[in-house]
This record gives sequence, structure tokens and C-alpha cells, in this order.
Amino acid sequence: FNQWIITDDMGQILALPDTLPFDFEGSEAGTCLVWNIAYNELPEGLEVDSSALSLEGCFDLSNAFTVIRQEISGGMIMTTDSLTDVSVCLNDTLPELVDVILADTLAMNYSWIITDTNGVILELPMAPPFDFSMAPAGICQIWHLGYQDNLMGLSVGGNVADLTGTFDFSNPINVQRDSLAGGMLSLDNGMVTDTIEVGEGITDIINVVLQNALADNQIYLVTDTLGNIIDTSALSQFDFENSGSGICLIWSLSYSDGLSGLEQGNNVSVLDGCFDLSNAVAIVKQGISGG
Repeated sequence: FNQWIITDDMGQILALPDTLPFDFEGSEAGTCLVWNIAYNELPEGLEVDSSALSLEGCFDLSNAFTVIRQEISGGMIMTTDSLTDVSVCLNDTLPELVDVILADTLAMNYSWIITDTNGVILELPMAPPFDFSMAPAGICQIWHLGYQDNLMGLSVGGNVADLTGTFDFSNPINVQRDSLAGGMLSLDNGMVTDTIEVGEGITDIINVVLQNALADNQIYLVTDTLGNIIDTSALSQFDFENSGSGICLIWSLSYSDGLSGLEQGNNVSVLDGCFDLSNAVAIVKQGISGG
């Protein structure tokens, strides 16, 4: 009879598989030995957790094949505010930094990787924080990679699915890169300024035309000349007959979810989030009164 034996480096029997190959994936790091034993009658002590050095009976052991089990981990990553899904706004001049905390790594070598959602490697940055201010709109993923010296295929333009060798990825951080355009706003006659008479009892309708806007959400704002929000509207038509004399401005606002401060009475300067304003259309309202 023949039997495969797997022991640790001290000879303790870890497994008695019927056939090879043997999967070591669930094993802990360390060194083990693979043997074959030949016997006519089952040796005494041939069982898991016994020592192969204490076997008794008529048998013969082969030479040992040494298996070095190296544990590897890319770790766990999250942002400094404990998030794994973040958004950055590409519509301002500020650096769009994503800082990352790394924990529980175990490997000979490490690398940061930024990929698209299809696994294509976009960048191999040195270390966090990562600046996305020059990136195009879209979704990318930040990973941390732990690997041994036999890794191949780690290069910009390659795909992580084509990596070969011994390696392990962390969890990903998903980065939504938002790029908005407020667009170009004009009156339906192509002008950006108009003068109207208000208070004379005739409806004063203003129609605006929006071009080249890009946004998840869009709304029109009416403000005074200081930027204080007088009204908001989802429609591109406005009636100023009962609004009183003065000058007001019409804008188009493109914005992503999460915008705050969009309330009547607030100033546009307190808007907070990812947004972009169009140019303004100025409406000069001249009041008429018979006294």
C-alpha cells in the first residue's frame, strides 16, 4: 500500500490525502513536507496529529518534498474618514485629494494601483494622498497590492486580470470623479440683457435658452446683483410682472447630488458641493405707476 503524508517541518502529520495535487490555500504560513509511505500493514501511529518520526511497523518513507507556504495580504484600505466610496469635483481649481489609511499588510513588496472599473491600470502612484484634479470624469478604483518577487504584468495600460505570480489585493476604494458644465445661457433672441416694463398689468414672460450644460441635476436661479437667491425654477420661463422694479440675474446651475445651500434667501457664495454656474442673463425691470 501507499499513502501520501503531509507533515510540518518537525514531522507532525498535518494531513493524509488520498491523492495529489493537494490544495494549501487554507493553510497558515510556514513550511511543510510531502512524503510517500509504502507499507504492507498499516503502521501504528499513521494518523493526523501524530509524529511521522514515531511510526511503528514495516514501512518505508520516500524523500520529502518541501513546501514553503508564504502568507501574503494586500491589506485593508479606507479614506481618513473611514469611507470606501468617495466623490471628487473637477469643477474648481482646488486639488482633489483622496487620503488613504492602510492596515494589515503582509508581503515582500507593495504597490498602489489606480484602475478603471474594468481593471485597466491607469496609474501606479507612489503613496497617498492621491490627486485627481487633472483626471477626466468617470469612476476609478484605488487598490493596494502586496506581492512577491515573481509578479509579472504590473504596468500602466495593463489589466490586473493579466497579473501573474504571487500577489494579493486589498479591498478597493471607489472614486467618483464629477465634471460639470453650467453651460451658456441666453434669451430666446440670443441676447443676454433685456429691459421690461413691470407693474403695468401685462404679463412679462422671459424665455431663456440653455446650451452645452453637463450635469446630473440642473435648475435655474434668479438672484439680485449681489448673488442673493430670489427664486429657483425647473422651468426656463419666467414672469416678472409682479416682481417690482430693479435688476435681477438669471443663471443655470448644474450640480451633483449632495449640494447644500440651495435655498431662497441664501447667497450663491454659500453653495457647497460640486456645481457649476452658467453665465448670467440680466433683466432690467422698469416699474410703471399711475400714482
